[in-house]
Amino acid sequence: MVKKRAKVSMALTTMVMVIAILCASEAIATSSTFSFSVTPGTSTTGAITNYVFVAENPAGYSDTVTMTGTIPAGYRMVPPTSGWQQVGTAELYNGTKLIGKVTLYSNSSDPSGTVDVVATIYFDGNSSTTGTKDVDYSPGGTTSVGPLILDSIALQGSITLPTDNAPGTVNAELSLPMWLKLTKVVITTGDFVQNPPTEGDYSFMLSVNGEQTSEEVPITRGAPPTAVPALTPSGMLALVSILSIVIALATREGRRR
Repeated sequence: MVKKRAKVSMALTTMVMVIAILCASEAIATSSTFSFSVTPGTSTTGAITNYVFVAENPAGYSDTVTMTGTIPAGYRMVPPTSGWQQVGTAELYNGTKLIGKVTLYSNSSDPSGTVDVVATIYFDGNSSTTGTKDVDYSPGGTTSVGPLILDSIALQGSITLPTDNAPGTVNAELSLPMWLKLTKVVITTGDFVQNPPTEGDYSFMLSVNGEQTSEEVPITRGAPPTAVPALTPSGMLALVSILSIVIALATREGRRR
């Protein structure tokens, strides 16, 4: 396998790759065979969980797509606290064949502010690029990506993460060679996405080449903690009786010694 080890000349964060490739996947939606799903590991309010995005269209997509979008207010990214955690992975397919993969790992020296990036293209000599870049996980933080060029694929864009009261924004462009068909994208994040604290349907808005679309993620309230039942007068009397017996036995045992 041919490897090209080089520094990637831009800041890169999980959400940039997730949203950028997700937006590109939305551009596949030109036929009735297109399917799209969003599956959170946990859909309860405030939970820190993983997300899986799957977009597929057998007709495929190539060329260049430009997109803008918004991320609902209330979502957060939770920075990793230890090194070599898989923050996120994006896999690109042509039919059943894996044609590209990007994986982000938390950096061992600075897990909350840096990621190690491993990007591999499988259709042209298994070319691989690695690098270490800074990220901004904070609410309202902005990170830019690009141009990231590996063989015939180019990606660039920027993302501003949402805050509690304001949505985040995404601007991205993905370019593919005309002869390469992208039919399926699978994106998996690590357990670093925090759901909003309020239940409801959260809509991710996207405009792809001027055509707007959206995908809703329902967030539900988690079950309240089980309350400790209050002791009734009879229950309190029984508890006192049991404690009295225990104390009496302990005292008796102590006298024997």
